[in-house]
Amino acid sequence: MDRSTVTFIVISLVFIAAALYQAVVSFRSKRVELNRLATGTVFGVFAVVFYMGRLFIESSGAFMVWTSLCLISVAVAMFYFARFSVHFTCLSENKWARLLLRCFSLGLVLDAVIWVVNPFYPWAIGLESVSERMLLSVSDKNAFYVFHLALVFTMFATSIGLMLFRYAREPKVYRKRYIGPSIIVAVLLLINVLLDEFTDLELDYSIEFYCLLPVCVYWYSCRFAVIDLINYFNDNIFKNIDRGVVLFDYKGKLVVFNKMAEQLLAGIDLNVSLTQKDFMKFCNISDFYSESVEVYSTQGFVNRDDRIQPIRCDFRKIKGDGDCLVGNLFVISDTVARTDLLTGFHSWEHFKNFVAKDASQFTYPLTVVVCDLNNLSRLNNMKGHNVGDRLLIGMADALREAFPQGSCFVRGEDAKLIVICDYMELAEVNERMEIVKKKVQSSFQYAVDGATTWNTDIVDAIDSATHTLMQKKLLDRSSAHSELLTSLVRALQECDSDTEAHVKRTQRMGAALGRKIGLSDKQQSNLSLLCLLHDIGKIGIPLDILNKPGKLSEEEWNTIKTHAKKGYEIAKSSKGLVEIADMILHHHERWDGLGYPDGLKGEQIPLLSRIIAVVDSFDAMVSNRSYRAARPIEEAIVELERCAGTQFDPYLVSEFVAICRDIAKDVKPDEGRFDPIFDEIVNRTKKNGDENNRSLHRVHNVMFTRYVLDIHNAIIEVDENFEKMTGFTMDDVRAKSLRQLDLIPEEDLTEYLCLVSEVLAKSPMLYCEHRLKRKDGTVIYVFCIGKVFYDSVSRETRSEIIVTNSSNTYAMMMMKGEAKESAAARMKLLENPSSRDSLTGFLNPETFRRDAEEKITYGKYRVMALAVDVDGYEKFCESKGRETGESFLLLISEALNDSLREHDMACRLGKDFFVAMLFFEKNSPPGYMYDRAQQIYDKVSVTVSSEADAPTLSMGAALDCDQAKNYDELIEAAENLMRTSKKRGGGRLTVSE
Repeated sequence: MDRSTVTFIVISLVFIAAALYQAVVSFRSKRVELNRLATGTVFGVFAVVFYMGRLFIESSGAFMVWTSLCLISVAVAMFYFARFSVHFTCLSENKWARLLLRCFSLGLVLDAVIWVVNPFYPWAIGLESVSERMLLSVSDKNAFYVFHLALVFTMFATSIGLMLFRYAREPKVYRKRYIGPSIIVAVLLLINVLLDEFTDLELDYSIEFYCLLPVCVYWYSCRFAVIDLINYFNDNIFKNIDRGVVLFDYKGKLVVFNKMAEQLLAGIDLNVSLTQKDFMKFCNISDFYSESVEVYSTQGFVNRDDRIQPIRCDFRKIKGDGDCLVGNLFVISDTVARTDLLTGFHSWEHFKNFVAKDASQFTYPLTVVVCDLNNLSRLNNMKGHNVGDRLLIGMADALREAFPQGSCFVRGEDAKLIVICDYMELAEVNERMEIVKKKVQSSFQYAVDGATTWNTDIVDAIDSATHTLMQKKLLDRSSAHSELLTSLVRALQECDSDTEAHVKRTQRMGAALGRKIGLSDKQQSNLSLLCLLHDIGKIGIPLDILNKPGKLSEEEWNTIKTHAKKGYEIAKSSKGLVEIADMILHHHERWDGLGYPDGLKGEQIPLLSRIIAVVDSFDAMVSNRSYRAARPIEEAIVELERCAGTQFDPYLVSEFVAICRDIAKDVKPDEGRFDPIFDEIVNRTKKNGDENNRSLHRVHNVMFTRYVLDIHNAIIEVDENFEKMTGFTMDDVRAKSLRQLDLIPEEDLTEYLCLVSEVLAKSPMLYCEHRLKRKDGTVIYVFCIGKVFYDSVSRETRSEIIVTNSSNTYAMMMMKGEAKESAAARMKLLENPSSRDSLTGFLNPETFRRDAEEKITYGKYRVMALAVDVDGYEKFCESKGRETGESFLLLISEALNDSLREHDMACRLGKDFFVAMLFFEKNSPPGYMYDRAQQIYDKVSVTVSSEADAPTLSMGAALDCDQAKNYDELIEAAENLMRTSKKRGGGRLTVSE
């Protein structure tokens, strides 16, 4: 083998390796046109391999076979290159291009037949010996060989023609992709001509063309040209995007910015000396930078065209290899399209959409402040919109100055202005709003609410604050919204001439007590309304009874007591007063449960109703009434303390007495001197408002009882609070030989004894929470501290026990103070998609369990658990399909949900297993509850039976009893009853006996 042959083989192997690599990459891309190109590449490789194979063959017959295979591979390679060109130029759907490919296919089949037959009948080419090698004879060409050449060159020329056709019709930026193949072909042909003209080579290097062509086309047209195109568009996007882009490196130095950034930040000199910190300062963007913040959006303000203009800034960290920081990207948006043009605040619709998409951009907890100018619409009508607009602009500027950088400002509905900022105490918000009031030349109202880490619904917080705001406007006589309230108060004054003075006093006293115990802004607003309207039901009481100078008869007293119910009905009929309706209804309930109309007890009574009971009674005692004279203030205070724990909430009494005892001391019951006293009380609480609101009485007294046990766990010594806590007197302790275990509910005994034994085996002190059974049979939760010690007097081991009622602690009071508001907050929390089953929309098991357990523990209801399961669900899915099965489950959930009342709840615990919790009044008879379960079963069964071949349902209903009291026991009992239904053939309801 001579040197030229070796050189040819080495060059060919290099080209083959490159071609195979390109083919593999193209096949992996799974793109149609690249698959065509890769197939052509493979056949080009075959052509080179077959050509090289001839160099090692001496037999003429084998030589002709390898030659035929080489020429067939060349034709097939060109055919697939033509197919690639059709797809690459987007002409695959063109009928003429498809017809042309069919013609090439027929010609390729005919050409293959020619070369398959040629080794046996050399009708296309012959052989001759040249330099001791057998090569193609150019002298023996005939029509078949010419056909082969014509076919190959026609396919090749067609491919190039399509490229040039697309080149002529494409925009300039895309042309590089299509001109490339033509340039490559011209270069390869030029190289081939030069080799033939200026070298004396016996081997045909032009065969490498079929291997090199697809490789060059791939890298030029499908890689380099595409990269250039991407870079072109990246540059144009960066330059022409309608957002400003500013990039700082990891050290905070300016790297690059685009033209839009220069326009939006016209007042800022963007040069290499600008640091990230200065940039944020110039844009009035809060310094939110921290290791944990990856993405952040905020509102900033820049001085552009001699005006303060709002901008939106989206910040993102850019990470490199190894998660290391390489840069900080700021994307600046012109918020004019998303901003209220008058105030520069976010528009309401844009803000709602933004929060719905990405509420995680905010850091919780948050404070929400909603402000509204009084009588703005009336002012616009009387003096023109220009006057109202100026007031709004002034208020917006004042809010922007009063609240910290990084706050979000929104123009809400009906010209309301909203501020969303990091959490701050109510006292601090009030201080900032006082600054705003000094700068705004018009009266306005504001309300405060917040979003927390567990309830991140900012729009809901805004709605809640808006509702509170409307209540405040009802109370503000300078607001047009107060007309309804004014008419109600006038009607009440006709019944009781002292109403106006009484209302003012209770409002001021209620506000003072509310601040003392740390009520929220919403609670304070409700309390003020309640002070005004708690006796509104008296307008339905006959005047002769209401103003009777003597003692009321029993019948007359019963008539007077109906005013609470009548006031409830009046409040329920008005949208603005619905929230205080229950509080009006229960403002005459007593702490010991002996009040009216429902006999609620303790913390079952709404917090604000308990407050109004204290301040209303105090004012009634120190005021002249038709049936008695006013009492001295000190005497009234003593009376409140005497009734604490029976008529009034003892905690509220202690707080109320603390703020007025020293002020009201020794004052005679002179009506003219009462208002200054009340004013002084209000002023005192306002002065101490900051401290009270910030501390929220983090240090306060807790009532407890201490008693001692002997070695046999018998109670041998108690203190004065033991009777208040347990109901057992000292005589009971002596007469009944009361033991510690007598204070533990029977169902808790085993668990209690195990815990005590386990802890005392390791330590002489025990700290736990358990349930305590009182003398009257009621059960309370208590915190218990127990210590074992040696009594040197009796020379015996004793146990000292200290117990406090956990439900009466301040923390528990704050958490359970307003049952209605807590329930509303929970319902809003449940709107979070993560707390819902994705198929049915029911609560997920965790949320269902939590809320059900809370209601069960509350002890206000009788509870029934339902367990529902689909009979033969798997077979139904196998016959109808999984999608039909899921639609059937959705139908069940809708029917079950429609059957439940507002306070009932349901959940899907398993694939086709549903449970529900039904809550009834304590005095509900079992028969009524079981009838309710039957109604639910009938409604759900009838609904789902409308489906063709629908399976039946099995249901179990378990009622709370001694054997099933808590959540797990109720669910287990209902599930067992459901299984009983299945054992009886399914399609039925089984209830507990």
